[in-house]
Amino acid sequence: MNNLKEILPLILKQPIEIEYSQHFTMTQKIAGFILFSFFIFLGGSIFLNGLEEEENRLYYILFGILLCAIPFILYLIIINSKNKSIVFLDKDSVILKNNKKYNWNDLHRITYHTSLYARNENERYVSIEFIFKNGSAFAPYSGNTFLNILNIAAQLPVPKNELATTRFK
Repeated sequence: MNNLKEILPLILKQPIEIEYSQHFTMTQKIAGFILFSFFIFLGGSIFLNGLEEEENRLYYILFGILLCAIPFILYLIIINSKNKSIVFLDKDSVILKNNKKYNWNDLHRITYHTSLYARNENERYVSIEFIFKNGSAFAPYSGNTFLNILNIAAQLPVPKNELATTRFK
């Protein structure tokens, strides 16, 4: 691990800034609206019926609230995962979207997240996870410099493993 300080200046000749597309496709927007509407309608109906029930009123009300909360919980999970995305790499550290900073000296291993059914070898990677002593950082495929990060990760002298996480990109 000590040779990371010597290798990184050779690999990272200049800092890399990563930009992600923040745009949702029309299909994603429609699917999100349908799911949001479904959970709010179903949860609201169960909640309102629970107010009228004599028996098991509390269970109906709690279940209705839980169903209404699911879209918001999913939204928080998505925001949290986006905050773990890498936005800047240099020879000293990795900086995440939430301004958290990890030093390269604390890097333990790298995990490649891959697709099970990629059409060709170059498109099988979905993301790269850099696992540090005190957390992890992701470089998703949607970044503009993903191939550069893939090349850097391949050259780092740390243990690597591959995890098939998705069927498609």
